[in-house]
Amino acid sequence: MQPIKWNEEFKIDIKEIDEQHKVILEIFNQIVASVEKKNEWQATSSIVDSLIHHAYRHFATEERYMIKHQYPGLPVHIDQHLDFIKKVTMLTQEVKEKGPDKQKEMIAYLAKWYYDHVLVIDKKYSHYLDIEEKR
Repeated sequence: MQPIKWNEEFKIDIKEIDEQHKVILEIFNQIVASVEKKNEWQATSSIVDSLIHHAYRHFATEERYMIKHQYPGLPVHIDQHLDFIKKVTMLTQEVKEKGPDKQKEMIAYLAKWYYDHVLVIDKKYSHYLDIEEKR
């Protein structure tokens, strides 16, 4: 798996959220590097924990913007956030139980989630936000 490089296509034009997306992408790339180096799962697991921590913070930020602007898709978006946390938690447990093969499955899930989350899901709600939130 190759790291994902930040590009302008990922921007949703809300500085705070774009910066958080960059951090999540950096952490994802650290997970990829750790797995590629065949590090012990304990080392990779601490990076995954960091990803979950930043994801919680990021999701709270997004939800705050959505509430402020009365985004009609908020309940579905919150469910997607919860699904992400559940899936990463489940994959983390599977890696502990079943070994390195599950690490690649986790990376594939995270990469797909990142693209879907930023390029599809977040682009939808960004259109509902007042222009004052945009750069």
